[in-house]
Amino acid sequence: MHRWTSAIDGIEEVAVREWGKRLEGLTGEQIRHGLDAWEGEWPPTADEFRQCCLGATADWEHKGAAYRLIDKSHRLENTASPETARANLAKMRAALGIRRRSADDEGAGVSR
Repeated sequence: MHRWTSAIDGIEEVAVREWGKRLEGLTGEQIRHGLDAWEGEWPPTADEFRQCCLGATADWEHKGAAYRLIDKSHRLENTASPETARANLAKMRAALGIRRRSADDEGAGVSR
């Protein structure tokens, strides 16, 4: 038992109860994953461990491409003239069966 916890009577029961609440609903496989995957300071908090069991990570870059910075050097350049763009959009609409509402909508970019 840790030196500071030994000074608090009943701390083990409180800790077991609180951890039980936080880990409720996790499968044995998820808890095993959390034990195998934890790389932080030991022991983790119950919330940190639960997130690890669920596969979450503190490293924001691994949570999905939506959170990654974009390398702007790989962007496509707008090289088409407005006329070429309109002609290509018209071809795509025709191929998809999308028709314009009216001639007034043509300039506004509204389609059905």
